[in-house]
Amino acid sequence: MTTDGAALAAVLRTESGRLCRLLAAGADMRRPVPGLDWTVAQVAAHLLSVYGVFGAAVAGEDVTSLFAATPDTPTLAERITAVNDFAVAQLTTDDPAEASAALGAAAARLATAVEAHPDLGQTIATPWYGATAAHEVATVAALAGSETLVHTLDVARGLGVGHRLSAAAAAVVTPIVFAKMLPYTVDAQATRGVTVRYEVRLRGAARLRVAIEDGVATAGPAGIGPVDCVLSITPVAALLTGFGRQPVWRAVLAGDSFAYGRKPWLGPRFPHFFRHP
Repeated sequence: MTTDGAALAAVLRTESGRLCRLLAAGADMRRPVPGLDWTVAQVAAHLLSVYGVFGAAVAGEDVTSLFAATPDTPTLAERITAVNDFAVAQLTTDDPAEASAALGAAAARLATAVEAHPDLGQTIATPWYGATAAHEVATVAALAGSETLVHTLDVARGLGVGHRLSAAAAAVVTPIVFAKMLPYTVDAQATRGVTVRYEVRLRGAARLRVAIEDGVATAGPAGIGPVDCVLSITPVAALLTGFGRQPVWRAVLAGDSFAYGRKPWLGPRFPHFFRHP
C-alpha cells in the first residue's frame, strides 16, 4: 500500500480530469444515472462536496461545523446517505461548464493539499463519517480517488458513453480503501455468527488479511497463519463489486475474480458481508 502523496495526488488530478472532460463536452446534466437515485448533476455535486470537504480537512481546516445539521446515525452507511443528501441539495447545478470548472478547481486544491502534506500517516478529523470519526490523510486521499473512479463511471453511464476504470489508478487507491474502511462497512446482521478469515490478493497491488468474527471485521497486511479462503481479484473489480457497480458473477466470468483455498465457496460471499458505501 502506498503512502506516496505524489502518487495519490496524481490519481486525483488525472481521474478528475477525465470526469471534467466528460462534463465539459456538453453533458445533459439532468440525465438519470442507471442504478442510482441521482442524476448526472447530482453525482457531480456529490463529488464537488467530497473534493471541497476532504481538501479542507487535509489542509488542516476545521470542517466540523459543516455537519452540525446532520445527526449521527446507527451505521456508517446511513450517516453517509444523510451527509450526501444534504450536500447534493446545496451544490447541484445543471450547467455542465460550471460543474466541470468547479470540480476541476476543487480537485486541484485537494491534490495539492495531499501532495504538500508532510505526513500522510497523520490522523485527522473526518466528521462527515461521524462526530468523533478520524482517519489518516492517506486514507482520505485514497477514498477521494476511489470515489472519483467509481462516480466517473456513473456519469459515463448516465451520459451513455463508454468508459473504463484505470487499472493503474485503482491499484494505487484500492488497497488503502480496503485495509482502512472494510472494518467500518461490515454488515453486522449479515456477519452475525460468522467466523471466517480471508486473504485478499489485489492483483499487482497488495495482499491483505481480512478476518470476520460475529459482526466485527479487521483488515491489515497478509501475515502468517491459516485462512479459510484466498480471494484473487483485480483492483478494478474490487472497486466495482465493493461499490455495488458490478455483480460478483460478472467479475468471475471475466476472470477478474476467483477464489480458492479450504473453503473457496466463501469467495463470492465476501462482498455480501459489507455494506456498499
